[in-house]
Formats: sequence, structure tokens, C-alpha cells
Amino acid sequence: MKNRILFLQVVLCIIICLTTADDQKVVSAHLLLGKSLGVDSHNQLIEHYWTADRLASAIPKKHPYNKTLTEKSLLHLVASSGKKTTIRGKIVANRKAVTSKLHPATVGRVLWTEGIYNYWCSASIITANNNDAIVTAGHCCYNTTTKAWTVNSKWVFMPQYNKGASAIHGTWTARSQYALSGWSENADFNYDICIVLLNTRNNKHIAKIVGSQGIGEFIRL
Repeated sequence: MKNRILFLQVVLCIIICLTTADDQKVVSAHLLLGKSLGVDSHNQLIEHYWTADRLASAIPKKHPYNKTLTEKSLLHLVASSGKKTTIRGKIVANRKAVTSKLHPATVGRVLWTEGIYNYWCSASIITANNNDAIVTAGHCCYNTTTKAWTVNSKWVFMPQYNKGASAIHGTWTARSQYALSGWSENADFNYDICIVLLNTRNNKHIAKIVGSQGIGEFIRL
């Protein structure tokens, strides 16, 4: 049941991301690297920051829900006619090594810093041509109060996160984050989603190591 709920959440996220309803605009932020700092060096610096103590101290990032906002029904996103499309998940060759009912390899934890605090959210690897895409909540990428992105705040993704074996498939940093203007400008819960593109790790792409989740059928508006 938990896996089914997670799958439906991923489907819902992709539906919203691909729609242009309500004149939504895609906004983004990108990793800033120093001239003498390459991706591999950046990965090492961020990985060293996330010690066992800091991982344990991280707290879940709660959604800053504003009760005064009127929630719009998402039914209009699937009410229009359109072509049904299926984007299938990818299974890697060493499937047995990365499969777990309690902690799927394609699901993990994202972590970042804000001030003196360490935060975390959940995320899922999704099928994409670049093999680097994951989906998470918008408030895990963009703070609507401080108007700040998290891509340059020691942001990482750990697939198949499980406390004692937190980095079983490595620590992956972000190169860019993409959200919708409904979230960044209005803090609208209906658009609280974010697509993140990860950096490669040792010249390898995350989906080619642990696989990815299929998106299922959705209506392309």
C-alpha cells in the first residue's frame, strides 16, 4: 500500500509539472561552482559535510501551509481530452542488489541546510532521458518565506536511505532545480513540487545504477 501511495504521488507530481494550466511558468536555480572547483571536488566537499551526527540531527521540512489559500481541485488537470502516455521505469542489471520492499532503491532522502538547521524530505528517481532526474516537494527546493533556493545549500540525495546504511548507493548533489510559479510566487500547495537534476557521481548517472520509477499513465494537456 505504501509503495502504491508513493507511486500515485509521483504520477500526480508529473501531471502538474507537465501541464500549462493557469499559465504556470517554470522557474529554476542552478548550482554555482567556483572556477577552480569541479563537480567531483564539489561532491566530495558536500559528502564530507553530511556526517552521521548531522544526518541524525536533520529534521523533516514541514510544508508552510497557508490556511487562507483556497485549494483548487486538481480534477481539471485530467478532465481535458488528451493522449494517454506511459513512461516505464528502468530496472538495472543488478536488480537484486538494489531491491528492498521497505526501502526501494529508487526512493530516498534529500537533505540540505538553512541557517543553523539541517532539513530532510523524501524524493523518488524518475525515468528521464538524462538518467539524472528526481521528484520531490517544492518546499524542499524553494523557501517561499526567504525567497531562497536550496540547490547551493549543501543539498544532496541519498537513494534507498535507511539510517545505519544511509549512503548505500552514494551521496548525490544537485546541479539544478525546477519548480512552478504557483509555488514560488504564491506558495500554492497545489504546485508544491520540484524536479531536480543531479550531478553525475564518478561519471555515472544515478538511474543507471539503481534504476528509476515509471510515471504511469497521465493526460498530456
